[in-house]
Parts: sequence; C-alpha cells; structure tokens
Amino acid sequence: MTEIKLHTYGEKLIVSEKVTLAAGNINSAELHVTVDEGWAAYSNFSATFETKEYTEPVEKLMVAKTATEYVCVIPSEVLQHQGTLEIGIRGIANDGEMAKTSSIAKYNIVKGATPGAITLKPTMDMYQQYLAAMDSKTAPLFNAYKETMDADYAAKTKALEDDYAKYKVDLLESMNGTVLWENPALTEEFAAQTVELDLSEYKRICIVFKNGTLSEWTSSLKGQTYEVHETDYSNSTSINSREYSFDDAGVTFGDAGHPGTTDSRRDNDRLKPVKIIGYKY
Repeated sequence: MTEIKLHTYGEKLIVSEKVTLAAGNINSAELHVTVDEGWAAYSNFSATFETKEYTEPVEKLMVAKTATEYVCVIPSEVLQHQGTLEIGIRGIANDGEMAKTSSIAKYNIVKGATPGAITLKPTMDMYQQYLAAMDSKTAPLFNAYKETMDADYAAKTKALEDDYAKYKVDLLESMNGTVLWENPALTEEFAAQTVELDLSEYKRICIVFKNGTLSEWTSSLKGQTYEVHETDYSNSTSINSREYSFDDAGVTFGDAGHPGTTDSRRDNDRLKPVKIIGYKY
C-alpha cells in the first residue's frame, strides 16, 4: 500500500515526504495526515480530493490510527489520470458545533501503466460512509452481545429443563409419598410421646390411625396442631380423640381418650398410629 504522508502546521497542510504516486491505482494508496495541537478539539476528520478531471471534490471519512494521525484510502477515481491531486482535510468537533478546514496541499500523480478503459465503483457519499463506519464498529459488539445472549439463553434453557425434570421426579415422589415410620408394637398401648424423625424435607405428612378394626387417615401441614377423632357412626358422635403436631424433628402425639379426657378416661389403646407417610409437596 502506497502511503502519502502529510502534516498540519496550524491550518496549513504540508507534504511530509514525497513518494511516487502513479496513475491507475485502485484502492492501493493511503493518505496519512498527522495533525498538531491546534486540531485537538476535533475528532471526526475527512479528506477531500480534487483533480482537473474531478472538479467536484471527492470526500473520504478518515479513521484515527493514533491520537494525532488519521488515515483513509485515496479514492480510485481521482488516481486514474496523470496530473495534480489537490488534498485538503476537515475536522469536526464531537458536538458538531465547530469545524476546521486546512489549506490545499498539491501532490503530483505521474503517468502509470493504465490498462485502458475500466469501470470504477464510485466512492460512497459521506452519509453512506458514516453508516458503514458505524456498522463496522457496532457489528462486532452486536455479534459478541448476540453470542453472549445465545449462550446465556441456551444455559438458562438447559437449567430450566433440568429443573423441570427434577421437579417432575420430585412431584412424582411427593405424590407417591414415603413411609417414614411404622409402629413396631401395634398390640400395645400408645401413650403420649414424640416419634423422632428428620422431617426437614417434608411439607406435610399423612398418619394412619387404628381404631379397633377401622383405620383413620389424616393429612397435616407442618407447624400446626391437629386432633383426630374416633367416631361412633351409629349416632355420629366422637368417642375418642388424640392430638398431634409435627415439626422438622418429628411427630408429637398426645394421649388418646374421650374428649375432655382425664386420667380415668384415658384410653391409649385407641387411635394408635400405624404408619407415618411423608410428602415433600
């Protein structure tokens, strides 16, 4: 790539060093301009190019190579004929309120080995160049963001799928229930006591109570006190009852007996717990 180097001295644009620039170049010559401190307030630069054949200046957006050096490819259409190339630069402040232009520097284009008539793609106007520059800057950011979002979405989707699979398993297990305790002495009385169990993972329990030849089922939530009743179905009255509650450490049972039980009316041979089933939901 042929490099044409210029620099500023105030608003004067000066050729820094001369290299041969031959006619017929296509996208193979660059303009490098180094600006002095007088241009420090300007960060958006463009260069204008004009020849005898192109009296309407062709403008190119410049890209910052360093804090003071700006670069662009010289438009191919102004390099197709031997003659004088007139070059100028313009700086625009970020707020768009200030603009600064340079003087015109002249550079000689020597006769080159041109292949004859060729069709050149015209240089984009400045609006199109700005859009292309914005796309070149934002596309990598957008692609990186999209890749991150895609990866994040895939990871979250996988996590949701895993959670749902675990939830289904847990739900099925909870619906089936787990037998946590069975009474080892059903023929004996069951006095007030605590059956120690680790119930930290269980939200509710079901207890099967034995009433002679009948069974009573009761479902309970953690942290509340419940009372189960043995009913005389002939007249729908409660014959005996037993209180119980449970927490993370186990199930606490009271004595069984007639409602309003006293020691003389206690009957721990009634409403004996047969088994305790735990449910996680």
